[in-house]
Amino acid sequence: MEKGSIEVLLTRDHVVLVKDAHSLWCSRKNGALNPGNEVKRDSTFIHAGYAYGIVGKVKFFSDAEWKLLLITQVSSQGSLPHWGEIFCIEHVTVMSLIEDAQPEGSRLEGDVDAGLHRRGSKAGQKEKPKEIEKLEKRLTECLLSMFNDSQSFYYCTNSNLTQSLQRRMVTAGCEPVTPWMRVSVIALSNKCDHFE
Repeated sequence: MEKGSIEVLLTRDHVVLVKDAHSLWCSRKNGALNPGNEVKRDSTFIHAGYAYGIVGKVKFFSDAEWKLLLITQVSSQGSLPHWGEIFCIEHVTVMSLIEDAQPEGSRLEGDVDAGLHRRGSKAGQKEKPKEIEKLEKRLTECLLSMFNDSQSFYYCTNSNLTQSLQRRMVTAGCEPVTPWMRVSVIALSNKCDHFE
C-alpha cells in the first residue's frame, strides 16, 4: 500500500501532523493537542516520515513523558455502502515526545533519520530508576503487541464504525434524538436502565 497521507514534522517544541491544509500540533512539553491550519515550512521543521493516522497519546506514569501513538501501516478491508473504505491497523509506532527520541516499534514510513536517536538524558531531565524504565519498556511492548500482532483494530476515515446504520439514520434527522443517543455506547461508562 502507498505511504500514509499524514506527514509528521518535528520542531523543538512540537510534533506536527499535517494533512492538506490542516495540522495537529502536539506539545513536547505537556502533550497538549491543538488543531491548526496550513503549516508554513521553514528550516525549523524536520521531516520525520508519514503516518496514516493517530490513535492517541499515552502516559504510563504521572511523572513520565507523553508518547504519541501513530498508525504507520494499514490494509484495506474493502468498503461498505454509505460508510466508505474500511482499514485494518497493521502497525502502530510509539513516538516519545521528548526531544532527540527515536520512535519505538519501528521507524516511521519514509523516515529520514534527522538525528532522532535517543542520546541519553539531557540536561535538566531526571534519570529514571531502572525498575521504572524496565516497566515502562514492558508496557510499551505490550501496547505495541496489542495493535501490531492482533489485527483486531479497524477504522474508517468517513464514518464511525461503532454506530449502527439505524443510529446513523436517526442522527441524520429522520427522527428527533436526545443528545445521549448520539454518543456511542462505548463512550458511556455507566449506562443505566433509564437510558433505554
